[in-house]
Amino acid sequence: MEEFVRKNPWLGLESYKEGEILYGRDDDIRDLSQCVLNDTDTLLYGKSGIGKSSILNAGILPAARRNGYLPVLIRLSHKEKHSYLHQINQAILNAILHSLTGEFGTNVSITNGDYALNDAQSLIREVVSCKDTEAESFYEYFHRHTFHNANGDRLKLLIIFDQFEEIFTLQDDVQKKKNFFTHLADLLNDIMPDELQQKVEISSDTQEEIIVGEESNFENIFDDLNLGIENSLPEYVTDNDIHFVFTIREDFLSEFEYYSAAIPSLKQNRYGLRPINEEQAAQIILRPVPELIDESVAKLIIEKITGKNDFKIDGVPEIEVDSAVLSLYLNRLYEAKGGDTITRDLVEQKGGEIISDFYNDALSDISDSTIEYLEDMLLNGQGRRDNITVYDAINDGNISEQELDILCN
Repeated sequence: MEEFVRKNPWLGLESYKEGEILYGRDDDIRDLSQCVLNDTDTLLYGKSGIGKSSILNAGILPAARRNGYLPVLIRLSHKEKHSYLHQINQAILNAILHSLTGEFGTNVSITNGDYALNDAQSLIREVVSCKDTEAESFYEYFHRHTFHNANGDRLKLLIIFDQFEEIFTLQDDVQKKKNFFTHLADLLNDIMPDELQQKVEISSDTQEEIIVGEESNFENIFDDLNLGIENSLPEYVTDNDIHFVFTIREDFLSEFEYYSAAIPSLKQNRYGLRPINEEQAAQIILRPVPELIDESVAKLIIEKITGKNDFKIDGVPEIEVDSAVLSLYLNRLYEAKGGDTITRDLVEQKGGEIISDFYNDALSDISDSTIEYLEDMLLNGQGRRDNITVYDAINDGNISEQELDILCN
């Protein structure tokens, strides 16, 4: 019989997906879930690589489903011809179709099994016709449709804009950025845009002359009164249950502040994802496969990653640990182990090579000039990670788009 091979429990630098177990973030998952489920809109921010996508996928999506919400994951494209509203509509269609098939994720086909696009479209029901399809706002879209499951019941939606900072880095048209946030403000502030508000008209030929006779008739003066007022405002939907989440890198908070200044709730409903500490790191090391690593080796691994040894694993947080580096480290140690355990000797033998080997592997297809440029520009004078724009990388660093694709993927 073929021997069972256990899957590597640590994903390295890959994000965790729905259905996978994310260790070490139990408190964050609980607290963030409360924010997302109780508030109509939530901003999740944190450092690059800190695990925002992982905590959403492995923690928040299951919590949302347990509470009756259909998660809708969106990563906006800022270079395609389709409008942002079109992309949002397509993401909702995909999420509904996935719920029909029982499959989740972004790779499910839009024509899956016995279901097709038309099945999903029929579950987004138009209650009010669009006033102008070329200029439909977020407010109008979400107030003229209802969203349903296969049984016809109303759906609650959790719409998540992942890596939302890309609207600042990839969208070059300032007006498009401003328009997005203007539409978003009307929606989240529940303010009907001016263009949807139809005037209340008073017809002069239907106004009645009112004669007040005896004093005793005064209290009945307004009975059956026709003032000739005609209100043709459509009956927009007001009871959709839709929550929104925006995830951004914390170094783009100032940009987000500027563009979202007219949305007070997004200044209050925020969750900052902090780096893990050594207690959480120990859970990540010890919990996935019991008896694979003992506590003394777990402490040694944390020491190797942080360069610190003046801490204890005793329930009292003392230091910060880079969760991405920890996951990469554990992933490579698991692949290198020869027996049933990861030993102190293995950590001592392989520990110093893991980061450098990964770095060399990642840059194996990159030119020397590009490597030199990146090493000069992506570290500041203190040896900390810095940022450069894609535009600068291509135009100042002469990095090809093919190399950027290799580096990003």
